[in-house]
Amino acid sequence: MPLSEFNLIERYFTRDLCNQQKLFTTRYDPRNKNERIEDRDFASVKKQLLFMLTNRGLPLVEVVSSNYQNRGELLLRHIHYGADIDLHYAAGTMKNLVTIWTCPVNLEAQIDGKAKLFTHDGEKFGEKAVEKAAEKTE
Repeated sequence: MPLSEFNLIERYFTRDLCNQQKLFTTRYDPRNKNERIEDRDFASVKKQLLFMLTNRGLPLVEVVSSNYQNRGELLLRHIHYGADIDLHYAAGTMKNLVTIWTCPVNLEAQIDGKAKLFTHDGEKFGEKAVEKAAEKTE
């Protein structure tokens, strides 16, 4: 019976292999618009490898409301499983959603441990801090 990717990582990905290959995790830095090394810890690298196999590494996003703030705006929420959403791709995806939805699109996400609300109106992408996540209404 062939090993699944998960079993392969669980069985053969060791601390020694991680150190020998000098593996690390990265994070997109919006200030300089580049990826930067985030962590070299074995547990973090292994967790990231396993996460990349879950949903093929794509973020999980749910629809919270199709009438956010009673303005017909779309409100989405990133389901955070230890990896922050890639803001570069999120902005482009939200811009495309505005074209389809024909109203602004909003996305709740956790970035560096802080809740943020990202908005796109088709022209500009913005963000602000939020105190409490909105409850799912639909």
